[in-house]
Amino acid sequence: MRDADVPGGGKAVGLLGPSGLSQAKNRHYLHADDVITATIATADGRIDLGEQRTPVMDAQ
Repeated sequence: MRDADVPGGGKAVGLLGPSGLSQAKNRHYLHADDVITATIATADGRIDLGEQRTPVMDAQ
């Protein structure tokens, strides 16, 4: 998994590839029951599209 800086100070998270599966036990990666919270708005606050909360589920 790879994080990338995005405008506004957020992070974009990439998908795990086959080599990333070895990271499954790393506490710094997503696990079942984690929640991803994403918000989107313009810097000046004139447009705010709100917040999306996505629960992480085990693929198995």
